[in-house]
Amino acid sequence: MVFVLGIALTAASGAEAPWYEHYELGIDHILAGQARQARAELEKALALQGEPRLQVPTYGPNYVDYLPHLYLAVAAQMLGDTATARGHLRNAEKAGFAAQSEAGRSLLEASQILLQLPVEAPAGDPPPRETPRYTVFERRPAVLSDEDYTEVKGEVLDRCQLDDDTPLRQAPWYLHYEMGLELANLGDPQRALDAFIEATERRHTSKRKARIYGMWFKDYLPYYQIARTHSMLGNWECAADALEVSRSMGEVESGDEQYGEFEKLGQQVRGRVEP
Repeated sequence: MVFVLGIALTAASGAEAPWYEHYELGIDHILAGQARQARAELEKALALQGEPRLQVPTYGPNYVDYLPHLYLAVAAQMLGDTATARGHLRNAEKAGFAAQSEAGRSLLEASQILLQLPVEAPAGDPPPRETPRYTVFERRPAVLSDEDYTEVKGEVLDRCQLDDDTPLRQAPWYLHYEMGLELANLGDPQRALDAFIEATERRHTSKRKARIYGMWFKDYLPYYQIARTHSMLGNWECAADALEVSRSMGEVESGDEQYGEFEKLGQQVRGRVEP
């Protein structure tokens, strides 16, 4: 879709593309972990169409729930601009359409948790925490040697069809997610946890069958994986927080392959954090 919309924007013959093209392109950039490009496109959409609405006609028989402030909050959060993210999130809550949208509701709830922002924030309340609770923990030593870790990284880079010299700070979300899965399987939960958190910095919305590289798709359930690795490390409060986000995202539901393990993990975590 990014490629198709890019053509449409280029072919605009000097005229401004319609708001919905910028909006859809912005969402595509978010899904690809490209926060700066997403914010630029979403800001263009908002400048052209300032009013959020549901089921807005776009082209042909197509309709879209237009929630620009919600997605701008996501883009700002991905960039670490928490103040701006909270501002857009408040605007999305005030408009009320995100809570009514099937597509936007879970994203709204997850953003509220990630930004530690209540649905209605009364005046005089203390400012929310700057970082999600699951990212604040005492680090444990790595298990794998540096040589083994380097070998794992090389294998995952190759699997993700990335150059061997790709810096991790520039790698897409799916590289970090794949690294986390591999490291967790090899018994290095601290490095796995770091990788999963890095993945959420680039793409914080979960998705079943998310496109990763080429024609490959994968269930992207980062908060469930963060909860699992925190439990391996004995970080029970952090695990509980990650599970709360996972549930708000609807990552694991009844009938899913992981449901039994998810429920068992929830019981284990509750037993550790509840008095």
